[in-house]
Amino acid sequence: MSGLLRGFSRISVLAASALFLVACASQGKPVAVDLGMFGMVYGRDGSPVGAARVAVDGAPATASDSSGRFFLRDVNDGFHVLEVTKDGYETWRGDFERRESSDVLYVKLVSAAWLIDEAERAASVLDWARALDSVNRALAIRADDPVAAFILGIIALRSPASADEARRAADLLEGAATRGEREPSLFLLLAELYKSRLADPEAELRALRMAGESRRSPENELRMSELESLLAGAVPAP
Repeated sequence: MSGLLRGFSRISVLAASALFLVACASQGKPVAVDLGMFGMVYGRDGSPVGAARVAVDGAPATASDSSGRFFLRDVNDGFHVLEVTKDGYETWRGDFERRESSDVLYVKLVSAAWLIDEAERAASVLDWARALDSVNRALAIRADDPVAAFILGIIALRSPASADEARRAADLLEGAATRGEREPSLFLLLAELYKSRLADPEAELRALRMAGESRRSPENELRMSELESLLAGAVPAP
């Protein structure tokens, strides 16, 4: 893959050569020892990523250390497929060509946390397509992340998203509530989705009641009263 391989600087290559030359006892000449290939795993913010699992051509090879570094042994010259995985991150796959041991592999992993931040940044400037792409990628990594679910709910409410996205956001938020999330803003967002996008007054009332357990307000009390009257048949549905 273009850009994956970068050679050491000339100084680094000379230093490495000096370190890894051994004297041949029979001929009295230095012989270079082939030590494989080094690599580095880091995040989108440039920080090293440790404990990332590294595989070559489908076979587990090694893992990155706390500084993000790893070392591949017995990699033949030619093209290979590299795969790097870590919980909480997108899987990285790419081709690389092994030419000489001084080549270094650089891998940039994208975390769910970074994608959630990116979705928030995009939503703040109303870039809904980028926000939706980022939050969907985050949810592919952590399907039960309540913050990602909340952002998806905002996108579904405020953007020209489809009713399917609104339903998906509501289901994810309901799942977060089932797992114990009790933030009032979660239930208020659910209530807005049920009112504005899904036309479900019963679910809207249920969400408002859940929000009211932690945060009561005259506005929500009035809204619940109107919904109760509506559902009781005192006010005909439009």
